[in-house]
Amino acid sequence: MDNLRIIMYILLAYLGYKLLFNREGFAFSTNTTDDPAKLDLGKFYLVGKRTVSNTVTPSSNGGKDCVEYKENAYQLAPAKDAVCKGEIQDSYYTFDTTAKVGAKLFPFKVQYSRAPAFYIHPQGGAATPGDMTKLVWFTGFDDKSPKNGFTMSDDGTIRHSGSTDLCVGRAGAEVAELSKGACDGNHKFDVLPNGALKHKISGLCLMAYEDSVSNGNFVKFGDCNNQAFSGLKLLYQQTK
Repeated sequence: MDNLRIIMYILLAYLGYKLLFNREGFAFSTNTTDDPAKLDLGKFYLVGKRTVSNTVTPSSNGGKDCVEYKENAYQLAPAKDAVCKGEIQDSYYTFDTTAKVGAKLFPFKVQYSRAPAFYIHPQGGAATPGDMTKLVWFTGFDDKSPKNGFTMSDDGTIRHSGSTDLCVGRAGAEVAELSKGACDGNHKFDVLPNGALKHKISGLCLMAYEDSVSNGNFVKFGDCNNQAFSGLKLLYQQTK
């Protein structure tokens, strides 16, 4: 009986040694490493300093030494939500003192507000129309299609979003078109307070013919005093 008890004590002592001192069977948790090459440098880590040696008793008489633990270990920090200010306020921004018309800030589409289903399109509906393509009124607007979009430079030149080398100009006396020649700086527009687009040189405005639209009707230039031109509305054009 005494021998069995002694054997049990020896086994318990050996097991305790294995658990407390012999660490060969243990490893870091999945969120901890001592190898900087394994770190994602875009994330945050807790840095650990070694406080325990791998050597329990030193070697002697040329015996094998323990491989020492590295000085630092790195543990992925817990996820933490940002602290937010909450409701947005004007005071969080610094605004320019000079106002700029929205058509010079963003791509835009031109809507006929008296018949909101109609927008200005290149004739034929191509996303990349050819030179000297007439502009028409048409329904079936695709908000992300470049065929519907325009941009205005600071000097007032209006370019087509799908073909940036084509600009809005005059084809003859009345009809509006997209052409390379209109990008020469002589076809600039002002945006009037009511949203109308006024051709600077001629003083005429883009408008619907006889104040009405249907699919395929040409976009015209006409007297800005005509009520028809007041039906234009410039809206933000999504590009993605």
